[in-house]
Amino acid sequence: MLFVNLLTCAIRILMIMLLVPHYGIDAYLWAMLVSHVFMTLAVGILTCHTAHK
Repeated sequence: MLFVNLLTCAIRILMIMLLVPHYGIDAYLWAMLVSHVFMTLAVGILTCHTAHK
């Protein structure tokens, strides 16, 4: 779970650093959306994988 949170933060930070200067607040909102979708999918996959053991 810690690894998922670290990856989520890294995705958000990188997208903010790279896209916000060019696209503004829209890029920030997209970064938030992408990081939340990644977290949801990763936690769902980890939960299914753990449940089937």
